[in-house]
Amino acid sequence: MSSVESPTPAAAEGDAVSRRSLLGLCTVGAAAATAMSSQSAAAQSSALSVPNDIRFLLSRITNGYDAPTLGRALALGYRAFLEEQLHPDTIPDGRGDAVVSMFPTLSRTSQDNYVNDYQQGRAEMLRTELRCATILRAAYSSRQLQERMVEFWSDHFSIDHTDSMNAVLKTQDDRDVIRRHALGNFRDLLMASARSSAMGFYLGNYRNTSTQPNENYGREIMELHTLGVGHYNEDDVKAVSRCFTGWGFKEVTTGDFGGFKFRSWLHDDTQKTVLGLAIPAGGGVAQGEIVVNLLAARPLTAQFLARKLCRFFLCYEPPQALVDAVANAYMGSGGEIKDMLRVVFAPTSIAQIPQAELVKYKRPFHLMTSILRAVRFQIAEPIRLTQQLNRLGHEPFIWPTPNGYPDRLDLWASGEQTRWSFTTDLFSNAIPGVSFDPANVFAGMPKSQLAQAANRRLTGQMLAPWDVTAIQTYVDSFPGITDALLREVMTLTASAPSFQIY
Repeated sequence: MSSVESPTPAAAEGDAVSRRSLLGLCTVGAAAATAMSSQSAAAQSSALSVPNDIRFLLSRITNGYDAPTLGRALALGYRAFLEEQLHPDTIPDGRGDAVVSMFPTLSRTSQDNYVNDYQQGRAEMLRTELRCATILRAAYSSRQLQERMVEFWSDHFSIDHTDSMNAVLKTQDDRDVIRRHALGNFRDLLMASARSSAMGFYLGNYRNTSTQPNENYGREIMELHTLGVGHYNEDDVKAVSRCFTGWGFKEVTTGDFGGFKFRSWLHDDTQKTVLGLAIPAGGGVAQGEIVVNLLAARPLTAQFLARKLCRFFLCYEPPQALVDAVANAYMGSGGEIKDMLRVVFAPTSIAQIPQAELVKYKRPFHLMTSILRAVRFQIAEPIRLTQQLNRLGHEPFIWPTPNGYPDRLDLWASGEQTRWSFTTDLFSNAIPGVSFDPANVFAGMPKSQLAQAANRRLTGQMLAPWDVTAIQTYVDSFPGITDALLREVMTLTASAPSFQIY
C-alpha cells in the first residue's frame, strides 16, 4: 500500500476543510464538560464483549489501551487485576526494564552523574535521559498503576528539573523517592521527600539555617504536600522552617553527593510550637522528623490527599462522601496508599459519581502515552518526544512552580489545535526519529473497514460510534487507499473528541 500515490493537491486542499469539520475542534474544548460523558457511555456500549467495569478500570489505572493488558484484566477480573497492579514488584516488566537499560544515568549515583556528566558540560543529557525514560516507561511498562502514581506524585512533590543542580539530583529523587514509595506509605514518602537533596535544593532548604532561615520548604510542606491552603498560619511556617534548619545534602568531596546530611551546627535547636503541638528543645534532626510525622497523621492531610486522588483518577469534582471514605482509609491504615486506592476504585465508590461527571480529559502526557501504548512506532530519537510534550505544554519536570502541572479541564481543553498538529506530525512521520508504518495496522484491510481497524488498534473499540462513522465517511470520499490516507485515518482517530477523554 505504501507504493500507492498520495492524494492530489486538490484533494488535500478540500481535505483540510473537511478535517476541521470532522474533528469538531470547538466541541472538545467549549462543550467538553457536557459532551464527553455521552461519548464515553456510547463508546463503552460499542464494545459489548468487554465488561464496562474492566473498560473503566483500564482507562484509569493505565496510560491507555493495549491488547495484552486488556487480556490480562479479562483473565483476572476487576478486583484481582487491580490488586495485581497495586503490587508492581510481582509483575514481570521486561519492557520497562529495557527502557531503563537504554538510559544508564538512571541507575547511577548522583556522585557519578555529577562527576562524569554534569562537570563535563552534559547537564542537558542528564535531564534528557530522565524525561525520555519517564515517557517510555509510562507507555511501555507493565506496571501501569505504578506509572500513573509516579505521574501523580511527581506533580504533588513537583521539582523543576531545569533548576541547575537538579539536572543531577532529580534523577535520584525520581528513583529513590517517587518511584520507591509511589504505592507505599505516605508518611515514608513525605519523609523521603523531606530528606531529598533535589527537594532541598529546589525549595532552598539546604540554605535554611538558624541565623538565616529560609521558609520556602516550611510553607510548601504544609500548603502543597499535606494540609492544603488555609490550614496553618505564619507562625506555623516560621516554626516548621526552624525545625528543618540544618537539613541538607552531602558535597561531592564526600564521595556520596546528594545523600542526606544533617548539619547540627546550623540547626535551631530551641523549642517550637507547630499546629499547637510543642516540639521539645534539643531534638536535633528529630525536630524535623516530628513535623513530618505530625503532618502525615493529620486528618486534614488525609482529606487533601483523598480529594487529589479522586480528582486524578475519577472526576474533576468528587463527592464529599467519597473523599471522606478515601480519607478514612488513609487514617485507618496509617497512610497506606494502596488502601486509599482500593477505596477509590471500589465499585460502590464509582457508583456515587453521576455518569455525566465520570469523565476526564487527557493531559498531553497521557495523550502521547496512550498512542504509544496502542500503536507500534520505531523510536530512534526519544528526545523528540520530550520536545513534542514541550510544544504541548506538558514536558515532564519543567513546571516552573512547586504546585505541579494542573489537573484542570479549562487549562488543557484549550489546546485542541496543537494536539491535532501533534497527532498529524506523529502519524505522518514528520517528527524526526519517530516513525510509523501503516501496514502494522491496516495490512490487507478493505477500505470499508479502515475506521474500525484504527478504532480497534488505538482504543480497543472504545471510540464513540459517531466518531468512527464520521472517519469512515471521510475515508469513503476518496477513490482508493493511499499511504497518506491511512496515516490520516490514524491521525483522525487519535484526534477525535472521544479519544481525548478517558
